[in-house]
Amino acid sequence: MNTAVLRRRELCSYGQFFVKDLGANGVHLLEAHLAQGFARKPDFVMFTTILEWPWATIDVHVGTPEPGQLAGATRVIQCPLLVASGKLAVQVVAEDDYDTDGVVGVQPGPHRITMCQRRAAHAPTEIEVGIWVTQTRTLEPGSRILVTDEKLSVVGALLETAEEMRL
Repeated sequence: MNTAVLRRRELCSYGQFFVKDLGANGVHLLEAHLAQGFARKPDFVMFTTILEWPWATIDVHVGTPEPGQLAGATRVIQCPLLVASGKLAVQVVAEDDYDTDGVVGVQPGPHRITMCQRRAAHAPTEIEVGIWVTQTRTLEPGSRILVTDEKLSVVGALLETAEEMRL
């Protein structure tokens, strides 16, 4: 199995976490984003969590998930992400760029993020998050929800854009 290149244990305040190109600004959330479990723009993805305010163990892998790594997941979402800097940040606060412990070096360019969540077996109020970063030839046109849960309620097409937050 491909092993994690980064492991973090974080409190996901407001039930969300971010995968982004280092330095990218956050996004304004709409109800439609919360209903589908993510909001994104080309260089930033915000994922909601399956529990409110959970502690999360977040494992980041470079490569494609292997058979079985997504088995038993409560939620799985894939989103395109442009990492022009070659520095992928995984954070629980969107503008937390001083926190370099959550940064992984990747090849600059387009990637596919596969995010998987499940409840932790040892503590039902905690979650386990797997993130796989797969380089692609071009930025893929859209996101996909591969495994859905009771908190998601998508009606129609996924909302593929979010307005950038200006600080």
